[in-house]
Amino acid sequence: MATAAEPRPAELPLPGGRKDAKVRLHPLLTATTKGPPGWFLREEGRLATLKGFGFRVPRDTWLTAPVVAFLIEHPGAGPVLIDTGFHASVAVSPRSNLGRVTSFVYKDIDMRAEQSVEAQLRDKEIGASDVRAVIMTHLHPDHASAIVDFPDATFVLSKAEWEAAADGGVRDGYVKSQFDHGFDYRLLWLRPLARRVRRRQRAGCVHARAYARPSLGGAPD
Repeated sequence: MATAAEPRPAELPLPGGRKDAKVRLHPLLTATTKGPPGWFLREEGRLATLKGFGFRVPRDTWLTAPVVAFLIEHPGAGPVLIDTGFHASVAVSPRSNLGRVTSFVYKDIDMRAEQSVEAQLRDKEIGASDVRAVIMTHLHPDHASAIVDFPDATFVLSKAEWEAAADGGVRDGYVKSQFDHGFDYRLLWLRPLARRVRRRQRAGCVHARAYARPSLGGAPD
C-alpha cells in the first residue's frame, strides 16, 4: 500500500466550516460516456463480466452516463468541490490521463476541454488555488481524474476508500497516477448505513461499496 501521499486523519469541522451555513450548489457536467448496461448495473451469469465490457451487447442498448462534479459556494470555507470529474486532457487524448486499459473501459467519451472543472470555475472567476477543500465520494477515474488540478486543496474522503484505492489497481477501477500525489489528504472513519448498502446491492449498483459511507462513526481501529 505504498503511496507518495501520506494521508492524515481529518479534523472536523474543516477550516471555515460552521453550523447552519447556507450554501449554493452548482452541478458541473464535465463529460458524458457510454457503456453497456452490465457496466453500470451488475448482471449475473457466466458471461456477466464480458457483457460488462460490451461483448455481444447491441450498441443501441448502451447507456449514456454523465461525468459530474459539484461546486459548493460556502460562506465561510469559500468554494468547495465534490469530486473533480474528468481532466481536460481526456477531451484530447483519453489514454494520456486514463491509461490504456481504463480508456478502453470508458467508451465514446463526449467532452470538450472547456468542460473541465478548472475551466468552468475560471468562467465563474474562481481560480483553482481558491479551492481549499475537495470532498471525494471515491477515487474512480470519472471522479478523481482532475485531482492534479487542485494541488493547494485539502482532499477529504473515507479511510476505507483510500485503502481500497491504494491497495487496488486498474482491475479494481482505479488509476493511481490520478490520485497518488503528495497532496493534503484527510481521512474520515465512516460507518456504512447497512440499509442503504443493501438497497444499492439489490439494485446491482457497481459503486455500492464506494457510496456506502454516509455517516460518521467511531475512532479508527
